[in-house]
Parts: sequence; C-alpha cells; structure tokens
Amino acid sequence: MWIFATIGCFSIVTDSMKPGWLLIRARARADIDNLYQAPRESSPSMTPPSSDEARDYRWRLSISRKDWIKLAGPLASDVTYPNFKMAVHERADQASKKAAYAEIWWTMRRVQMGSLNWIARQSEKAESGLARCIEPLPPLKRATCPLWRRTAALWPSSESMMTAAAPATAVIRALPTSPETER
Repeated sequence: MWIFATIGCFSIVTDSMKPGWLLIRARARADIDNLYQAPRESSPSMTPPSSDEARDYRWRLSISRKDWIKLAGPLASDVTYPNFKMAVHERADQASKKAAYAEIWWTMRRVQMGSLNWIARQSEKAESGLARCIEPLPPLKRATCPLWRRTAALWPSSESMMTAAAPATAVIRALPTSPETER
C-alpha cells in the first residue's frame, strides 16, 4: 500500500522477518522521521528507523499490524485541507516533492483517461458534436486551459515536467464553433 500524507510518502508491506508485522518504507529520511515522531502511545511496537542504501526504499521501520491500524487512523484524521498538493507545499520538510507529486497527478490522470475508455467516449462526443476536438494541449492553448493554469499556479517549479507530460495528455475543449473560439 502506498500512502501519500502531508508528513510523507510511505510504502507499507508485510515484514517478511516478523510474522504479523508490517514494514513501512520511505524514500526520504524526513518522511520516516515524521512517522516515527507520530504519537508514540498509539504505536509502542514501532521500531526506530533504519537505513540501508542497498534497498530500493532506503529508510524503513517495523510496526505490528495492530499498532499500524492505530497509527493510520490519525493520518486520516489529519486530512483537514481542501487540496493535498497545497497542504504538502506548505510544509518545509516536504517542499522537495512538489514536482514529484505533480508528475504522479498527471500520470494517474492519464491512467484515468485510458482505463475508463475516456478517449473513446470523448471521440464519440466529438463526432456527435458534443465536444469540438480532442488533441494534445498545444503550447499556445495552455494559458487558456483552466486545469493547466490551476496546476501551473500550484506547482510553478514543475512547468518543465508538465510541458513534457502535456503531449500525452488529451484535453477536451467543448467550444461553440465561432471565429472567436478559433484562436
């Protein structure tokens, strides 16, 4: 299981060395430290973080499944924000993840569009006249795309990443046909 929280990003798997325990892994030391510093009374079994440069997730700790369930609840209770990426952006120890989270957002958006046959449905709409066109978002249209503007405003440092992702991102523009909308 992957968990993206304002205190960090974690991969949780069974601990093969301890039956009934889970291994919580992180790629950033700040993340595992933030989790370890969570209210300790709810997770007395949590082991101190360790580091192993030979592992794909360098930082890790173990916790009993029972204690993980107790610890995960407060992570859910901490959701008090209307926008996750902005909440992460406000934390100094998570600032280095802005571009990574934007990239994950774009990647999962493409999964959403493909896995739900989104492009096919939009093609049908285009043919029926419900949508004007489907195309990769050209550079000159980025400024007029509300989604692009909002994402770029939230994550200005990831502009180059979004530019690289844009050709693979289909954008629907439901526009009336008029010379004014041809710009």
